[in-house]
Amino acid sequence: MRYLGKTTLLLVLLTFACLAHAEKPSADAKKSISKSKRADIEMLLELTGALRIGSQMSQFFVTQMTKSIKEARPDIPEDMFKVLADEVNGTINGAMKQKEGFVDLVIPIYDKYYSEADIKALIKFYQTDIGKKTIKVMPMLIGESMKLGQEWGQKLAPIIEERVMKRFKDKGYDLAA
Repeated sequence: MRYLGKTTLLLVLLTFACLAHAEKPSADAKKSISKSKRADIEMLLELTGALRIGSQMSQFFVTQMTKSIKEARPDIPEDMFKVLADEVNGTINGAMKQKEGFVDLVIPIYDKYYSEADIKALIKFYQTDIGKKTIKVMPMLIGESMKLGQEWGQKLAPIIEERVMKRFKDKGYDLAA
């Protein structure tokens, strides 16, 4: 790990810290989910591609670690980066479905917000053509919407700042001072 850049190491540590501190469901919460609902939630996760988060994390870590190691140790041959990818991918993919892995952690969240009938309806929807299209376009739609929202917010920021400053000043608090 001493070859990782400070930024990469920080990102890796923050990610794992967030995962480690995520609220874990209690044993009672896990037991209260019926086997059929659990199976339906797992099917929904597969169907919607929610489990691809492991592959995305793997890709991120491999890219960042490879870059950092190459910068620190240009003498390391290319074939060693296949070893890096194999280890990162194997670890993350293995941890996705193992006991207390990502799937076990996320199922109670779906259970909390959706009834068994809701899950079945979502499965049915995502098996339709429009459902499949929704899965395909949603990442781009969200990405573009977030970018647009950020730009829109940046345009509003000076207007909001001016209005807040004026209101505070009208009440005797000059924030510009």
